[in-house]
Amino acid sequence: MRLKEIKYLVVHCSDTPDERDVSVADIHDMHLGFGWDGIGYHKLITRDGTVHNGRPEFWQGAHVQGQNHHSLGVCLIGRHQFTDAQFAALETVLLGWTARYPDAQIVGHRDIQLEDKKSCPNFDAGKWWSEHCALTADSAHIITPFTGLYATPPDRPDGAPEALDTECLYGERLEILEAKNHNGYVRARLVTDGYEGWVSLGDIACISPHDKPDYIITTRLATVTQTAQITSASLISLPMASRCKLIKIHGDIAEIRLWGRAGAHRSGFVAAKAISSSPEADDWVEIASQFLATPYKWGGRTAHGLDCSALIQLALQGAGIDFARDSAPQYEMLKNIACTDETAFHNFERGDLIYWKGHVGVMIDKSHLLHANGFHHAVMSEPVIEAIARIKTGYGAPIAHIRADRLASLFSAVNR
Repeated sequence: MRLKEIKYLVVHCSDTPDERDVSVADIHDMHLGFGWDGIGYHKLITRDGTVHNGRPEFWQGAHVQGQNHHSLGVCLIGRHQFTDAQFAALETVLLGWTARYPDAQIVGHRDIQLEDKKSCPNFDAGKWWSEHCALTADSAHIITPFTGLYATPPDRPDGAPEALDTECLYGERLEILEAKNHNGYVRARLVTDGYEGWVSLGDIACISPHDKPDYIITTRLATVTQTAQITSASLISLPMASRCKLIKIHGDIAEIRLWGRAGAHRSGFVAAKAISSSPEADDWVEIASQFLATPYKWGGRTAHGLDCSALIQLALQGAGIDFARDSAPQYEMLKNIACTDETAFHNFERGDLIYWKGHVGVMIDKSHLLHANGFHHAVMSEPVIEAIARIKTGYGAPIAHIRADRLASLFSAVNR
């Protein structure tokens, strides 16, 4: 079978009782009994969501009469009631296949074997795919704590993407710009700040309208546990500015939705003080200070690593203020209130911003600048006079001084 000729990706079910635990070996023996060369499917998904290999993809399957020469088949164990884990695994299998066979159509067995009418897989596979797969949707949300957004898709032989542009955080929404699976990545726009690039399909999912995020994480990192007991197992850690869906407040603990693939969602628990529906911190500089000593990471937006402009963006988001991602567009937003003449770069106050071409930092008092920088490989506070002198050798002299009082007036006017 020529892999480039794959026309259909076919979804099957075993049509065995839902309560019966059928194994790959059982299907293999059954198909041997038919006189076939063993299991006819290329993948099989058991009730627990485990994906088992059947025939290799280069070996023609035995699963759709008259269509085997240009199709691949995946089978769900069961008849009518398939598990969330199975559907999540099915989406993973199909995403992998669509990356390698982008022109193939996803269908159910019953859709293409018309001579001998079939009910398998007992649901409309094409409709299910269009409703649950982010690749076919207008938008999707991030379902991992954070993931990279890249200027170009990963075309290298080792499958690694190019240099990181920025990061998308848990619960942030993406607009899908191109319904094409390129080596497991899709081109999208991050709604938070308009950044466009390529994101891994494995890290995004469609979320139903009633399940969309309504709260934001306001601490540097928030640990999500399995139960409301603080001693229970940790599930994930969500970075500041992540979005989440509140289910219920239990005293000082909040129950939130943890999204999964193909509707396989669950609950998690986080400190109630770590989330807010409308963050309005008075001191956004204090929020920025939470990231002191955080590693420097080009394109990073989390406590695991961030860059200079992300530090400013995250701190302002924690105070309920939407702000641009990169230093250049940040400056464009603020240049009308910037000091650039001889009065600039003197008499600093807490909350003042200093911009260079390609760099930004915030004053945490009258004499110290807080900034994420490659010189220290971390978020550091240092005397501003020393910082200006050192940065001048790489970026030139600073181009703008945004005074805190003007910044506060601007944000106050925008939020009214």
